[in-house]
Order: sequence, then C-alpha cells, then structure tokens
Amino acid sequence: MTTKLSGLLTFHNIKVIWPYGDIHLQYVEMTHEFGEHAKLLIACYIREEYEEKIVSNSHSGDSIELWHIQDNGQESPVVPLFG
Repeated sequence: MTTKLSGLLTFHNIKVIWPYGDIHLQYVEMTHEFGEHAKLLIACYIREEYEEKIVSNSHSGDSIELWHIQDNGQESPVVPLFG
C-alpha cells in the first residue's frame, strides 16, 4: 500500500530496510524530479562489525527501502508522489 505523506517525518518514525544490519540515522534526503528516478541519500552510524561486510558485499543492486511508521504503528513505504 502506498500513501501520500503529509506533515513532518522524524527519525523516530522512519524505518530503513537494507541487507547490512541496524543503523543509527543522522541524515535522510529523498529527491525526485519529474521524469527521473528518485534519489535517496542516507548518512548513518553502523556497527563496526558490519563495516567489512558492507565494503566487500555491497553492490548497486542492493535493495534499500524507506518506510514511514505512523502513530498507530502501521507502516507504509515512503515513495515520491506528485499530487
């Protein structure tokens, strides 16, 4: 299910799903220009034991998902929408 977001997203109601373990978010930016693919920039802290795994195993095809956790606990993917 895709929902159009309104209001403010904080790090407390954002969930990042990716194949390399838990992260502590510092910065998130999503941009989407008309006719282009969306771009997602994430700055975060990771656990030291994940560093080597990320360096040796990551590639451009890795799936990274950004989810919004609503006040009622329901989760929905964050996607850029034009309204």
